[in-house]
Amino acid sequence: MPRSSDRPQPAGQLDLGDGVPPLIAMLARDLRTLVERRLAPLDLTLQQAVLLRLSAAGKVTPVQLTTPLGTDSANMTRLLDRLEAKGYLTRQRHPDDRRSLVIELTERGRNLLPQLAPIFDLTRGQLLAGFSPAEVGRLQTQLQRMHANINLEIEAGGDHGSL
Repeated sequence: MPRSSDRPQPAGQLDLGDGVPPLIAMLARDLRTLVERRLAPLDLTLQQAVLLRLSAAGKVTPVQLTTPLGTDSANMTRLLDRLEAKGYLTRQRHPDDRRSLVIELTERGRNLLPQLAPIFDLTRGQLLAGFSPAEVGRLQTQLQRMHANINLEIEAGGDHGSL
């Protein structure tokens, strides 16, 4: 079977090599650009908006949010500082663990949440337009498998597939 790099490319189209990893990277970049553009009138970044939405459930700690937000503790602190300065949240002592903090949305933060949902819903609808529910389910399963495959390597601390 010929590789994609062996086939001629239409004018103006980049060769994606083996396709999947570069395509996922481009999709992630474009998706982030679109959502950031839609959040700009609210003076929020994508990470800030996701943090607010995840914090709405209550009693969430910064440590619990680092992985879903794709950040580390230093960046999490800066993220929380910015949102606290905007008046969207406060950090309180954890009721069961004095060494830990919990994030609590302020009234201003809770009032912002209804403005975030339509942005995420519109983007999700555009992203998945034309996909059947079964296709969305398969895609989600496949992406979760890819994520798990990569995380196995990350957790092993290796670079067994280096170039």
